[in-house]
Amino acid sequence: MHCNDGIIVSMKFEGKTVMVTGASRGIGRAIADAFLDKGSRVIGLSTSEANWSDKNYFHLVMDLSDPAVFSGVTDKLPSGFKNIDILVNNAGIKRWTELDTSKIDDWDNTMNVNLRSIYFLAQTLHATLAKSESGRIINIASQSGVAHVRSSIEYGLSKSGVIYLTKSLARALAKDGITVNAVSPGRTMTDMTGYENDPTELSKAVARIPLGRVNSTQEIAETVLFLASNEARNITGQIISIDGGEALF
Repeated sequence: MHCNDGIIVSMKFEGKTVMVTGASRGIGRAIADAFLDKGSRVIGLSTSEANWSDKNYFHLVMDLSDPAVFSGVTDKLPSGFKNIDILVNNAGIKRWTELDTSKIDDWDNTMNVNLRSIYFLAQTLHATLAKSESGRIINIASQSGVAHVRSSIEYGLSKSGVIYLTKSLARALAKDGITVNAVSPGRTMTDMTGYENDPTELSKAVARIPLGRVNSTQEIAETVLFLASNEARNITGQIISIDGGEALF
């Protein structure tokens, strides 16, 4: 990709190994595909099998709400995938709960997947990321973490925690040359939001966005690629919002 001022933005990832959690669908799938298109080896994690035929892709079925999975994650990888350069924490769950009906399990599962898994994957992969010339952690937060959430208070709180954790990890890992940033999507066309099957809700969503459109999953993936690239080597502890200006209100 060439900029008008002559600066060349290459965003090449040949020889890099990337781990993407929640890779089987939606934003995670788009991120995994984007790195594969750029020549990376990609390790995808999810609670279900994923259908990929690319030789550079390896999938792990793993429940990130289970604290026992973190210590053994690298043991399950083939030899060519063990030296991880980039970690993308995308896995997330959202229960549509209300204060009077939410259950403790809803709270625990949301916090464990959305927040705790980021911390302990960073701990587990710290050594291999530190060995890389371009160690990167990119977390997927949410604009729900910076604004009022109509329902699922625990989801918004977990995403607020992702933002705080991103800044804390950036400070802790800077000494090892590892950058830590987050992408905070607003309304995005995924099966979680359901906009594709509900034109009325899509119209309502678009009406709230100054730029007049919801995100595609590819747009989120492109921002992740930039933060993982050499061009972003001096960016850390930052939260990049992609919401068409909705948070301006």
